[in-house]
Amino acid sequence: MNKTMKNVISGFTLVCILVLLIFVIALIAVNRNGRNTDSGGPATTNSPPSGNTNTTRPPASGSPSNTPGASSRPSPNTEKPKETPKAPTGKKYETLISVAPQEQWLVFYADEELFEHEELHDAEILRYKGDGAAALEIIPALSILQGVEKTAAKYLDGYLDGKESFPGGLGPVKNSSLYGAYVSGVNGKTTYEAWICSVLENDKDLGIAFVIYYNNKEQKDALYAILDTLEIRKV
Repeated sequence: MNKTMKNVISGFTLVCILVLLIFVIALIAVNRNGRNTDSGGPATTNSPPSGNTNTTRPPASGSPSNTPGASSRPSPNTEKPKETPKAPTGKKYETLISVAPQEQWLVFYADEELFEHEELHDAEILRYKGDGAAALEIIPALSILQGVEKTAAKYLDGYLDGKESFPGGLGPVKNSSLYGAYVSGVNGKTTYEAWICSVLENDKDLGIAFVIYYNNKEQKDALYAILDTLEIRKV
């Protein structure tokens, strides 16, 4: 084989290699473009069911309203309801506190096995029968010319022998329907609590004071149980 023939064969071989290389590059480019089209193309949207033109879903039960201007606060109806008060137990006591323009009676219940009832000229007392000094005092005709809060602020002075008392503002008398100004204090081992209430419709200058004192949790719970039953009834 002469030199000319070798050059022809070498040139043909080089051309074939170049063609094969171009074909491989083109094939790689085609495959890459195909993958990009599959992954980067527009997402397919699901068509709504045939015949259903209303795309707005009704709000789920209990969900907040989407009405413009609606408050974002939880609805009071979604809050945990208060526990239903238990029916009072023990002996029923009734005290007439007003006769005009209609009769008003203070009603409460107390366990006779735990308390003895005593009526004084200007107060009622339920004394705890167990060990230690504990009682509930009810003063039904208390002057509140300065208002219930100012009256409450100094009301325990006679019980505390100079110790400091701590007014607690207005609030319910434990779990009862009565509302008044609260004050508390401690004298030695005895804790005192009092509520001054304005409940007389015919005389805003007179109110009722409820004072309890106790030495331990057992006495405290027994006294609170009485306070929970307090009620004003009209006849």
